[in-house]
Amino acid sequence: MYLVPQSEIKIGNMRFFGGNTGINAVEIDTSVKKLVSTAKITLPANFKNSEGKKITELMHVGDKAEIRLGYNGKLETEFTGYVNRISATTPLVVELENAWFAYKRKPPLNQNWKSTSLHEILAFAFPGLEIECPDVNLTNYLIKQATPYEIANRIQGELGFCTHIDEEKQKLLCFLPYEYSEYRTHTYVFGTRKPEGLEELKRRRLSPNIAKNSLEFTSRDDLKLQVTGKTKDAAGKSIQYTHGSTDENATKRTRNYGSDVTTMEDLKVRTIADYDKWNFDGFTGKITGFGTPAVRAGDCLQLVDVDHPEREGKYLVEAVKITYGIKGGFRRENTLSYRI
Repeated sequence: MYLVPQSEIKIGNMRFFGGNTGINAVEIDTSVKKLVSTAKITLPANFKNSEGKKITELMHVGDKAEIRLGYNGKLETEFTGYVNRISATTPLVVELENAWFAYKRKPPLNQNWKSTSLHEILAFAFPGLEIECPDVNLTNYLIKQATPYEIANRIQGELGFCTHIDEEKQKLLCFLPYEYSEYRTHTYVFGTRKPEGLEELKRRRLSPNIAKNSLEFTSRDDLKLQVTGKTKDAAGKSIQYTHGSTDENATKRTRNYGSDVTTMEDLKVRTIADYDKWNFDGFTGKITGFGTPAVRAGDCLQLVDVDHPEREGKYLVEAVKITYGIKGGFRRENTLSYRI
């Protein structure tokens, strides 16, 4: 069946349909490691409604926006957020941000706790939202002239917890990357020209669905990884432990742990566990598929390679860049994280 890419975009009271009102392009960037997801919509600058008003007269910064994309009338919501910027270029570019747009603009907060918890801090910064987060205790925690966004950003930098806001459910989730939701598994299949490979794909009822990739297969010995774990002991003193390669050109990663890690022994165990998770034989890099399957940041990709079955495996997806347009079609560029 021939797949026809389609789109529906809502901005304020306006609606645009790809193919009918001339959406030139859509670009969406999401990552499990970033609070702010963004989108760009490219529209004809000379577009006017039935009353002759231009786009720039009909939409404003702060307007709610929704992007739905798909094929043959089956569309899925790929992005919800707010208009962050409207360019004056030709064609017109509308820039969007997810729910964090509003929380960046909230009044700054002040508070000081001698003893508190992650849940209490989040409940203070985000009143009205249901909070789900790990049980983490903190001491001597000061908030000074910080917006809710800045507080969440600080939590991510100090503890490694990423904060996700579900506006529809009025819920805030604050967990380690890949842990705030159950991931879905999708399959990407490499093509083959070998007769035995084609026969194997037929037997498994699989079809190649990869547009392009810049993946590299590396061994754990070649990766040269160094992981440093940081936390505070029971007295509030900072401690750290480094494990892995001592090569000066090693890839360095830092992991901040919460109040469940307060001894050097526990810190070593957790740091080594993270090292083993990130130091693997497998693919690194980016792989691009089509609009379907609908891979999202935080999901899992099952890679199938009948020519090199030893390279098959499951990988968590760190980031997804969606592109949609009248020239390039509908694509998802997936940045792989660690192998699972």
